[in-house]
Amino acid sequence: MTIALAGRALVGEIDYVTDRFLGLRTDGALIRFHERSAIGLPVAVSHHDYTGADPDALSEAWRDWLAAPVPAT
Repeated sequence: MTIALAGRALVGEIDYVTDRFLGLRTDGALIRFHERSAIGLPVAVSHHDYTGADPDALSEAWRDWLAAPVPAT
């Protein structure tokens, strides 16, 4: 699976999946998508980075990614 985030490609494999959770493992991170509509909240993303990336820049990149329109298929 590949996610284009802030001009770079995060390439990894799905390591855990349920109807409300998706886990992605890359060479330098664990990325988790949490579906929380059952408690009235939007989707959450957690990015556990092990490469030393700037956490503020990652937070901003994920906010932009989540706010972007979904491309038509």
